[in-house]
Amino acid sequence: MATIIGFYLLALLAIGAGILLVSSRNLLHALLGLAVASLAVAGLMLGLRAEFLALVLVLIYVGAVVVLGVFAVMLTGHFEKAVLPPSNELKILGGGTALALLVLITGVILIQPLAPDAVPAQVPIQKLGALLMTDYVLPFELVSVLLLAALVGAIVIARGKED
Repeated sequence: MATIIGFYLLALLAIGAGILLVSSRNLLHALLGLAVASLAVAGLMLGLRAEFLALVLVLIYVGAVVVLGVFAVMLTGHFEKAVLPPSNELKILGGGTALALLVLITGVILIQPLAPDAVPAQVPIQKLGALLMTDYVLPFELVSVLLLAALVGAIVIARGKED
């Protein structure tokens, strides 16, 4: 019973943060909504025993995307201008697309329900970590160097020519 209540609380938190994310005109509030929604979805992943996906979600979205977004707003010097202009152009199209996606997902679930005894294959995080540090160490390091170069480039662009 407690897991069901936790699931519904995390789902409501993710939905509320997602609504804040897409409806906020303040860029920093939208980034906060992305962080909270990502953490709530990571909690849902932990409930499904997908620890690696939860870890990657927190590291990539909260640890990289949100932090990089906040740095971009702060480094550009437009902290007080981080408000997006109001836009009502595509609300009907967006609502129709969301409704069509909801109907499609509901139809798929009703036509082909998941088997209650279907358990995904369990891959230990230790094995994934060992593979990442042995067989895939070169691509891992190349991605880290690429991300570092992108961060340095963003700082150089944000500084501008007046410095």
